[in-house]
Amino acid sequence: ALATGLTVVALRRALRRPSIRMRWDRGLLRLPRIGELVLLLDTARLTRTLAILARSGIPLLDALHVSRDTLGNQCLRQTVDRIAEQVTSGISLHRAMAESRQFSPTLLHMVASGEASGTLEPMLERIADTQEGTFNRRIDMALALFEPLMILAMGGVVLAIVLSIL
Repeated sequence: ALATGLTVVALRRALRRPSIRMRWDRGLLRLPRIGELVLLLDTARLTRTLAILARSGIPLLDALHVSRDTLGNQCLRQTVDRIAEQVTSGISLHRAMAESRQFSPTLLHMVASGEASGTLEPMLERIADTQEGTFNRRIDMALALFEPLMILAMGGVVLAIVLSIL
């Protein structure tokens, strides 16, 4: 318990350093299931915030800079900074997002559709709803798979107690 506590404290201190935090976040995105969940959650936050800000009349570049601060992953924050720079230079939002290679093809297609039709705000909101729904379904599925494992673990603990008494 002491070693675990010290490890957690050391990890928290190390993650305060920007270079270590960037490597940690990049590594999180590369993990098979966890990276997908982090990306889903952060893209939902990004698109929801962009939709709200765009609907209230804030220019896209300012909305990108504000939305960047809602992301928990430093690697994705850096990606949004690059997207904002590319949008400043005249590239469309969906092309800048596609060049980052961080976002799903469905998200890119919906952003392109929203830009082409002039309905970017509702499309961003729809993207956020889709991303959040996918995230919630995957978490529910993981928890549903975890329940039988917990029952087996508890059965093993009870078995060990009964065997030790015998």
